Amino acid sequence: AIGFRHVIDLVASSGKPLVGHNMLLDVVQLEAQFGDHLPDTLRAFRAQVASRFRALFDTKHMIASAPPCLAKHFGAGSRLDSVHKVLCGDAFRHPKVVLDDGCGRYQNKSLHEAGYDAYITGVCFLRIAQFVVMSSDLPLRNNTTGLTPRLRELGSTLPPAATLLEAVRAMGYLNKIFFMGGRHIKFVKL
Repeated sequence: AIGFRHVIDLVASSGKPLVGHNMLLDVVQLEAQFGDHLPDTLRAFRAQVASRFRALFDTKHMIASAPPCLAKHFGAGSRLDSVHKVLCGDAFRHPKVVLDDGCGRYQNKSLHEAGYDAYITGVCFLRIAQFVVMSSDLPLRNNTTGLTPRLRELGSTLPPAATLLEAVRAMGYLNKIFFMGGRHIKFVKL
């Protein structure tokens, strides 16, 4: 496990966002196995996760809290395979994701195989973010860069990846993890 701890530390120190689907238990497991300890309180857990990962995005939360122009596409549910199927449809053709040579086994649906699930979660995140960026009727909250959803008209000066991240941050998706079964609590803010 100490070898994988180095991988977790490398991901954390890179500053890159951590993306998952229905990832609350995954984050708890990461902290339990690779953190110093699993805190006793939610406040301490939030602080510990925030000290390790600057940006987390949960695609299940993104779908569950989506504005109507996005939510209307997900009548079949928010399971990862259902979301991926929708996001491979005509309304969500971009960005195009192409697998490297040697990754052909992920062309076939291999649900619950860790590499495949990670791959389709990344595809889902990118396509949701692209939809947010290109939609003209989504109000972006907490927008500090002047980025608007109409990049076609604006001509953003941010690199494409930064543009997508800023758009999902501005929609309020940053560090909110879906909370399964909560009637009054829909997500955990980390």
